[in-house]
Amino acid sequence: MAATIDIFDTSTMLDAITINQEPTTFLQSTFFPNERVFGSALVTFDLEKRKRRVAAYVSRRSEGQKIEKTVFEEREFKPPYVKPKKFITVGDLLKRNKGEIRWVNGMSQLSAAGQKLQEDFDDLDAMISRTEEQQASQILQTGKLTPLDNDGNQVGLEIDFQRDAANTITLAGGDLWDSGTGKITENLRAWKRIVSIASGIQPTILVLGSAAVDAFMADSEIQSILDNRRMPNENQIAMQSQAMNATFIGIFEGLRIYSYDGIYIDSSSGVDVVTNYVPTNIAILGGPDENVRNYGVIEWMEDASKEVFAAKRLPVSWTEKDPSGRILQVHSAPLLVTKNPDSILKAKVTA
Repeated sequence: MAATIDIFDTSTMLDAITINQEPTTFLQSTFFPNERVFGSALVTFDLEKRKRRVAAYVSRRSEGQKIEKTVFEEREFKPPYVKPKKFITVGDLLKRNKGEIRWVNGMSQLSAAGQKLQEDFDDLDAMISRTEEQQASQILQTGKLTPLDNDGNQVGLEIDFQRDAANTITLAGGDLWDSGTGKITENLRAWKRIVSIASGIQPTILVLGSAAVDAFMADSEIQSILDNRRMPNENQIAMQSQAMNATFIGIFEGLRIYSYDGIYIDSSSGVDVVTNYVPTNIAILGGPDENVRNYGVIEWMEDASKEVFAAKRLPVSWTEKDPSGRILQVHSAPLLVTKNPDSILKAKVTA
C-alpha cells in the first residue's frame, strides 16, 4: 500500500547516508604512476638488457677492445577489455533520489534523472578503477596477469612479464617474521640486493599486508632503526597514502614503508569473496621505475559505423524498446605494464 503524507504532520529529511566504498588506487598510484593511451589494440615496447661491462685495459699500440652489440626484444601485449553496464528503467528515473525531500519539489524531474544517471556512470567507472588496482596487485605479486570473468574462466591469453623466479620469496619456520626468530633487517637488505642486481634499479618502496606490518613493527631491531621522525614532505606522504587506505610507517634504509588494507569483492570463484589487494602475510618491494598504466583502443559502433577511440574510458548510452529502458555502459582496455619485471620482489613473510 502506498504511503500517504498528512500535510499537517511535521517531518524532517535528514542528510542522505551513502556508504560509497570509493575505490582505492594505492598500488596504481605508487608503483604505476605514469599512464599512456594507445591508438591501437596492442601495447608494445622494446626491452634491451645491457650488461654491466667494464672497459678492459689495452696497449696504446694494440687493437681496441671489440664489444658485441646488445639486442633488444620487442614485447607485445593485448590489453584485456572491460565494459560493465547498467539497465535503467523509466521507473528508476522517476523514483526519489537519495536525500531528496519527498514533499518539496527541490529539483526538476529532468535534473533528478540526470543526477541519477551520472551517479550510475560514476559507479561503473569505480568498478573499472578496482579492476585496475586488482591488475596491479596480481602483477606485483606474480609478474603475470590472468584475466578472469565472473565465473572464473580465463578471457584471452595470460600476460606473462617473465619475472625471475628468484624475485618470489617464501619464508618458512623460524625465518617467518612472526616466529620470534625471524631476521627482518637481514631479509630486507638481501632482497634489496636481489632486486638491484637483477634489474639495475634500487628499490625505494616496501608495502606490507596487515599481519606483515604487525610483525615488522613488533621487531625490536626494526624499532631501533626505523626512521619515523619528522622529515621533509612526511605529512604530505602520510596524507596521500591515508586517502587511499594506506598508512605511511616510516623509512628504513632508503625504503618508504607502507601498510595497505584496501579490499575488493572477488567473484571469480562464482561467489563474492572479500579480498585484500595485498594479502595480509605479504611484503612487496620495488619502485615506480619503468611501470606504466596503458590503455588500448576502445571500439564502439554507432549508427552502423564502427569507430575506435584512444581513451582511458568511453561512456556510452542507448535505449532498448522491449523491455523499455536505457543502457549505461563504460568501455575501457586497461593494462598495467612493468617493463622491468625484476625490479619488483614479493615475499610471504608471516604464517
